Amino acid sequence: MRLTTFFAFGIFLSAVISASGQTKPAPPVDTLTLRSTGIMDSPQHIGGEAYRILVPATWRLEGGIEWRNDPANPASPWVRLHGPRGQEIGVLPALTFVWNPQMLGRNFPPGSHYAGTEVEQPVLDPFQCIQRVIIPRYLRNLSGANVVKQEPLPELADVGHMKYPGPEYRNAQFRAGKIRFAFNENGVRMEEDVYVLTAAVQFRVGPTVTTMWAPDEIRYSKAPAGDLDRQLAIFQTAMFSLRPDVRWFAAMQRVSQQLVNQQIQASNAAVARAQAQAQAADRQAAANRSIAQSGDKINDMIMQGYNRRMATQDAIAAREDRTIRQVEIFQNPSTGERVELPEGYSSVFKGPDNTYVMGGANFNPNYSSNGSYTRMDRVPNQ
Repeated sequence: MRLTTFFAFGIFLSAVISASGQTKPAPPVDTLTLRSTGIMDSPQHIGGEAYRILVPATWRLEGGIEWRNDPANPASPWVRLHGPRGQEIGVLPALTFVWNPQMLGRNFPPGSHYAGTEVEQPVLDPFQCIQRVIIPRYLRNLSGANVVKQEPLPELADVGHMKYPGPEYRNAQFRAGKIRFAFNENGVRMEEDVYVLTAAVQFRVGPTVTTMWAPDEIRYSKAPAGDLDRQLAIFQTAMFSLRPDVRWFAAMQRVSQQLVNQQIQASNAAVARAQAQAQAADRQAAANRSIAQSGDKINDMIMQGYNRRMATQDAIAAREDRTIRQVEIFQNPSTGERVELPEGYSSVFKGPDNTYVMGGANFNPNYSSNGSYTRMDRVPNQ
């Protein structure tokens, strides 16, 4: 079970004067500029650009790829966008767990690893999962925070079957929800929304039943109290824009298959030993480096998986918080490319280096750029 998934934004202020000296209409103060930025993988693994996202011009980006010796989920992106007033938007790596106490017994207690996957009892209620799994592992600053409200997200849960379409997932269970927390940070009252999609599938192993389950699509958005809903447009645009590089995605799929083959060959006893775990991690890193050097062939199956992942990600972005949509779709008339951007801007342009600049009705960055910006067309609601 893997996560793919998002991002956006910034502020662009300038007075523009034409070459003839005539003053042109100045852009409004709330003009917005987004820049496209790459998320890089470590050269110890596949290396190169793994994802590309839109980032606010005035926000700081952190990001990377977290690798695990887990064939079900070998690589997940993590992203943090830091705003100028303490805001933060983030994507956290998906988690994958296995549970079968009858088969695993005392040799694999909770917290241990079986065949590369962590052993843990399922927590499928999204609100309990946020409190008991996500906060202790990723968001410890929320451990003492007050819960403002909890909201189920049934439309996001419906996307689970799109993300996991294989016949082995036909009986899978999907639930989704978010919690809003309130807390003080450096003397400022803050609020934070945390989202999760939980997925679980069961299958028989001899006379026992094994459960594979995952907290997936883990995202969060933080802002000063009262500003969080106004930040939703940035959050939603971020969710839509994160895209994996197709060549990196193909290499990651080959790493996943290679890990599966290694685990099939490994005995249960070897998996249980810490030494074998370390050796497996070394083999993974070596395998990833080998894959990065072995060519860029992308077969039809991998391409189909990539396209399916992109379609699923778009559906997830569209349903993340559909009750409060604050984004619109724009299309480049030259290429047909579509992008989801914050609503409320009359003029939207795509500029050099995959930047997007937005402003009021009279805004046109071409006044000062020799016509290097392309006006984007608004796509009517469908």
